[in-house]
Amino acid sequence: MYAENITTVEVCENPKGVAVDDPACSKKRITQVKDTEAPSQKNPVYEQLNSATGVLLRYFADLSKAQWIIVGCGVGGGIVFGFIWLTLLRFAAPLMVWLTVFMMLALCFALTLYSYSKAGVIGQNDFASIVGEGSSMSAYATASESSTQAWTYVGYVMTLIFVVVLIVIIVMRKKINIAIGIIQEASKAVARMKTLLLFPLITITSLTALIIWWLTITMYLMSADSFAFTKPGYGDADNSTVPANTTALGNVTSSNQLVLSGDNTFNYLMIYHFFGLLWTNQFNQSFGIMCVSGAVASWYFAGPHDGDNVNDKEDVAQKLGKTPILDSIMRTITYHLGTISAGAFLIAFVQFLRAIMAYIEHKTKDLQKKNPLLKCLMKCVQCILYCFEKSVKYISRLAFIQTAIKGTNFCSAAMAAMGFMFREAALVGIITTITEFMMTMGKFVISMATGLLSFVCLQFMLVGEDKVSNSALPVLITMMFGFGIGSACLEVYETAIDTILLCFCMDKEANEGLGEMKAGAHLQEFVSNNKKKDDGTKSDESRGAEPVSKKTESKKEAPAKSESVDEDEEAVYL
Repeated sequence: MYAENITTVEVCENPKGVAVDDPACSKKRITQVKDTEAPSQKNPVYEQLNSATGVLLRYFADLSKAQWIIVGCGVGGGIVFGFIWLTLLRFAAPLMVWLTVFMMLALCFALTLYSYSKAGVIGQNDFASIVGEGSSMSAYATASESSTQAWTYVGYVMTLIFVVVLIVIIVMRKKINIAIGIIQEASKAVARMKTLLLFPLITITSLTALIIWWLTITMYLMSADSFAFTKPGYGDADNSTVPANTTALGNVTSSNQLVLSGDNTFNYLMIYHFFGLLWTNQFNQSFGIMCVSGAVASWYFAGPHDGDNVNDKEDVAQKLGKTPILDSIMRTITYHLGTISAGAFLIAFVQFLRAIMAYIEHKTKDLQKKNPLLKCLMKCVQCILYCFEKSVKYISRLAFIQTAIKGTNFCSAAMAAMGFMFREAALVGIITTITEFMMTMGKFVISMATGLLSFVCLQFMLVGEDKVSNSALPVLITMMFGFGIGSACLEVYETAIDTILLCFCMDKEANEGLGEMKAGAHLQEFVSNNKKKDDGTKSDESRGAEPVSKKTESKKEAPAKSESVDEDEEAVYL
């Protein structure tokens, strides 16, 4: 910093000649003179560093002042808003689901309208009447002459997508109702086992420990000149001397020591270390999925939990056990670690292939600029690997859930789970789309809510010298915390939905014909309403149900559902 001397002079202006501190003085003039000693030649580097350092110090000071607000609003607020979102999903699932569906439809319509506006099909005056004349959106959506034709094609495609989405919503409205029931069942499971929401803390803690360990080993590897491996029992100093002229692949210098050095050795070790990170990370995540799905599946098949023939609390408690989550963890550790390792290895291997392709693309950038065909080929391979990774992840996830339910091995579980999903492809597609959109919307809502809460706290709780100079950075970090906490809570909920979906498919095939489904009342209501139509397209044998006579006998033994149910209706009993 340059040396500065500031002189302040105060003179009374009205009336003149009166002292400034005199009560008669009603107006004064303040003059400041700054005397600065600076080099004769400016140093732009020093000034830039000084400015950046000052800004950085202010940011650190703001974070120091707002640290408890960031932690309280980001972590505590994220948990609170996460519970609120889950509560809304539990008690207002129909409203939330249909709101999500109509938001998707509105988004498609808005993109279609925007595309036609950019193409000039909808003129500026027409668009202004919709969004408001003179608005920034109207000015931004003005047709572009250079890309009119392209935006016209985009508008046609968006129109087709909008029509398809609208038709799918109309045709699949009953499947959407079943999706509502599945989401409600998942909400009940999470509400019954509230400690499920704390399970992500285990995953996050283990992931943090893994990253710290991996970075530590990476620093050791990068700082090493050579690597010596000594046989056990030969650690004396006389046998530890190693000559420097070793080969790239290694050199046996004595009967007790192998020394590796050179660039290739480091590359091999880093490849092994990096693949270990991918594999261990996927193992960590897969372990959490299997533990959560095992607890949720135990809850589902301990039901039904509502309806006319609801099991009493003692029966449910006996089937579920006192500690369902701990029981699921112990089953996973005792029986299913091999299944988790197999699925995690497949996912890690595909991710490793993607990393290799990214490395090759980085090394061939100059060649790709000269050869557009090679650039297109690299993009296609990366796209294929990305889609393949998503497919492997989804199949592995279903296999973990199937293993948690049935206890089968990875390959058998994957085949069985995919069979259920193919037979209920329409229902799976609807639920997956709605869940993904709803979970994403929930994460952003929780993040924005924590950010707004932190902004209010910063404005009203920090006063005087404790007030921050800029609220942007603390609010942004709080939103990041809120997004992470919200994602962790909703990840458990998403796993619960997938588990309930697979349990429902298994329950429907095995118990629908017997009238002994474990599903809740909402799910069974829609199954009962659609059963006649299903009977017109599926035979009893294809559903795996018993013959009609046997079904009739089993129904006579079941308690009556309600007097309002018609006698000729095939009611589904719990």
